[in-house]
Amino acid sequence: MSGLKRLASLLDNVSEWAGKVAMWSVVPIVLVVCYEVVSRKVFNSPHGWSLSLPALLAGLLWTTAAARTLRHNRHVRIDILTQRLSRRAQTILDLALYLLLFFPVVACLLVFGTNFAVGAWSTSELLTYSWDFPAWPFKALIPLMALLLIIQGLSVVLTYIVDLAKGKES
Repeated sequence: MSGLKRLASLLDNVSEWAGKVAMWSVVPIVLVVCYEVVSRKVFNSPHGWSLSLPALLAGLLWTTAAARTLRHNRHVRIDILTQRLSRRAQTILDLALYLLLFFPVVACLLVFGTNFAVGAWSTSELLTYSWDFPAWPFKALIPLMALLLIIQGLSVVLTYIVDLAKGKES
C-alpha cells in the first residue's frame, strides 16, 4: 500500500506543478490589461487584440489550474445527501462516482478535445477576434486539462483505496 501512496503523491506533485505554472499566467493578463488602459486612456490608441488576449490567457489559467483545484478538494460540491453518511460510506460513494462518472466524462473530454485541437491544427484555423492567431494552442488546452484531471483523479482514487484498505477515513 505504501507504493500506491507514493504513486498518489507523485501524481499530486504533477497537479501542484501545473497549477503553480498556471498561476503565472496572471502576470501577462495584468500586464496586457494595464498596457491597454494606458494606451487607450492616455494615448487614445486602443488595440483590438488586447481584448481577446487576456481572455485566451485566462483560459490557460482555468484549464491548467483545474487539476490543482481538484487536488486541494476546492471544486464545488453539494453534500446534502452525503453529509448524513459515515466517512467510510462517503469515501466509497466518492470512489464509485469517480469510476462511474468522473473518468468516463474526462476521458470523453480528452478524446473530443484532442480531435478539436488536431482539427484546428490541421486546417490552420485562426482565431479572428480582432487579430489572427492560431487556434490550436488554445484548443490544445482542453485535452491538456483532461489529461491533468485524469492524473489527479488517479491520485484521488489511489488515496481512497489506500484509506479504505487501512480502515482509515478519508
